[in-house]
Amino acid sequence: MYHRFLSFLYDRNITDTVVYPGDSLSRLTSFRIGGACRFSVFPGSEASLLASVDFLAREAYPYKILGRGSNILASDRGYGGAVLRTDRLNELSFSGREIRAGCGLPLPRLCYQASRRGIAGFSRLFGIPGSLGGAIFMNAGAYGETVGDRVTAVRVYFPEDGEISWVCAKDCTFSYRKSLFREKKSIILGAILNGEPGTPGNLTTLCRETMARRRAAQPLAFPSAGSVFLRPEKGYAGAMIEGAGLCGASVGGAVVSSRHAGFIVNTGGATAADVKELIRKIKEAVLEKYGVSLETEIELLGD
Repeated sequence: MYHRFLSFLYDRNITDTVVYPGDSLSRLTSFRIGGACRFSVFPGSEASLLASVDFLAREAYPYKILGRGSNILASDRGYGGAVLRTDRLNELSFSGREIRAGCGLPLPRLCYQASRRGIAGFSRLFGIPGSLGGAIFMNAGAYGETVGDRVTAVRVYFPEDGEISWVCAKDCTFSYRKSLFREKKSIILGAILNGEPGTPGNLTTLCRETMARRRAAQPLAFPSAGSVFLRPEKGYAGAMIEGAGLCGASVGGAVVSSRHAGFIVNTGGATAADVKELIRKIKEAVLEKYGVSLETEIELLGD
């Protein structure tokens, strides 16, 4: 399929797309874990992304859209399909307090640039890893604010319909770590967002303070996929894991962070199997101590 895909790009005169055969998922995800995918694709434009998706769909070949891979645990055996990364779809423009941005734009960049222009509502989201598309997909948030709070409309491709649509905020059905796009097969292409008036100096200071708070509370020195578990209805996953005596617990190179027990970090050479076994132990211990069934937030990719 790799060579057929290259032929497709050549026949369509698509010259803005970079393709790597047998790319390592450990390179493409923030956990730095995983085997290889069949090939990775880095489209240079929205049109190239959609042409690639349509070709793979016609060929019934599996594919996965990734932003920056910050919420992914990839299989040790890899992924038997193509991974399409949106890194290069990172356009960003401002008109007053309205922001237009591409799906591959790093969320920290959006938040900082909005703050330095005096657009409030983004500073507390600064430091959340990943792309705008991924953040919208899972309605990422921190410190009482979410990306969905700032969305006006999302530009989306629905492969089953073959249509590009603008979905207004009220129809995105944002809730805790959920959105319409997580429930229905879709590819987020970009978004319009809006903020409130603010003072640039105060907002950029808030960005720095938010990042300092993250560094103090989260194990940012090690590769991870962020918070492993969704917040239970009552209490916090990290506090329960700590209360179950699992801070520092490890399987292979995967370790429950002593800085934030809701994180599993890769201290070097961790495998997906290590992480999965550690997740199993955590769930078992928390269920036994608190009677709470933790749900994972991270997404599994591959076999």
